[in-house]
Amino acid sequence: MKDRPKLDDYALFLAVADAGGLSGAEKATGTSLPTLSRRMAELERSLGKRLFERGNRGYTLTAESRALLQEAEPLRDAVRRLARFQR
Repeated sequence: MKDRPKLDDYALFLAVADAGGLSGAEKATGTSLPTLSRRMAELERSLGKRLFERGNRGYTLTAESRALLQEAEPLRDAVRRLARFQR
């Protein structure tokens, strides 16, 4: 049985997808490169899908990750609202 992805893994996925790679996501989230890499690998493993093509120019979204991106879009607003609440 596969582990379920954590909600914050999806938020990190959105950051990596937006930034086109780990470096930009690191700046946007404050999460270290090794942690981002590990979490994206864990997300892929738990979903059983390849989400990124990894290359010298960053991470390119696969067809499966573009579908996930559409499903995860509402999470953006929820993350913003929760951050506002926390402040």
